[in-house]
Amino acid sequence: MTRTTLTVFAMTALVLMGLGGASAQAEPFAYAHPRQAEVIGRADYQIARVRQERAQGEIGAFRAHRLIGVDRRIIRQDRRMAHLNGGYITRGQQRFMNHEENRLGRHIPS
Repeated sequence: MTRTTLTVFAMTALVLMGLGGASAQAEPFAYAHPRQAEVIGRADYQIARVRQERAQGEIGAFRAHRLIGVDRRIIRQDRRMAHLNGGYITRGQQRFMNHEENRLGRHIPS
């Protein structure tokens, strides 16, 4: 075996060992947790509202893109907070993200 082949085998082994360890330490995400479901459900609903308003011509493509981006940021924030708390969000975090959804909802024409 050449030196390059041994290096490739060693790197592959290190990567595989690292992947195994990372998956065992990952916290499960509580998709069915009521607070998670509410926040993510609201975000999904508002994304659907924005798409509907865009299809009807009430808002432009750029504005729709920005509003959907903000909603996706809220979903990512929810998942990040849940990861830090062991798979769920606290009531205070839920209240904070609902406040953000309320502010965003005021920018969507009805």
